[in-house]
This record gives sequence, C-alpha cells and structure tokens, in this order.
Amino acid sequence: MDHSLRIGERMIVEEAQAAATAEHDYLAALGREEGLAALIETLNRRERLHGGGFRYSLTDAQGRPLAGASELSRPQGAANAWKVMQARAGGGQTQWQVVASALPSGANLQVAQNPTAVGVAAANR
Repeated sequence: MDHSLRIGERMIVEEAQAAATAEHDYLAALGREEGLAALIETLNRRERLHGGGFRYSLTDAQGRPLAGASELSRPQGAANAWKVMQARAGGGQTQWQVVASALPSGANLQVAQNPTAVGVAAANR
C-alpha cells in the first residue's frame, strides 16, 4: 500500500505540473501577443476568482509585484524552472508547485498549482 500511495502522489504532482505548465504557457503567449497590460488584467481577474487551484504572480525585473498574488511574488530559485515553494495563504503555509519564467519584457511570470486541488479534482472524476 505504501508503494501505491507514492505512485498516486507522483501522479498528482505530475498532473499539477502539466496543468501549471499549460496555464503558464498560455499566459506567456497572451503577454507576448496582447501586451503586458492585458496580461496584468487577466492575472488580476484570475487571482480574484481563485479557480482550479491556480495562483498567479507577475513581477517586474527587480521583483516588484505587478499583478496577482503578492505572497507568490518573492522569487525563490531561477526563472524558467519548475519548483515547489511554501507561500502564506490565509495566515498559514501552503505548498505550491510553481512554473516560473522571465518574459521578453523582463517581467517574471509565476503560475502556481496547489497539488491538493489537483488531487481533489482527480478523486472526484
């Protein structure tokens, strides 16, 4: 049973990674095609809705928040990376799987997926 639990956890993490990567790639393309103002508007709207277990952050090249969740705006690690980070959410700590990259404008985009939300969604299928 312990082995199957690890397989299930790995599947959830892989699903979270794929979902966050797809969401990140879509938003990066939006920023390139529609501009930074459209990306900022979209990130703020999505952050307000908190849909699908995603969180969003956009910072300028110096790390100052431009849009999205301020608790995710502190870069931890290199851009163009998949990482796990802890972020304060509602006063506590939540683990997030984060896809981050530097955009051509110099801004840094982070899309975070809560693996728990993926696991809940997978369990409800």
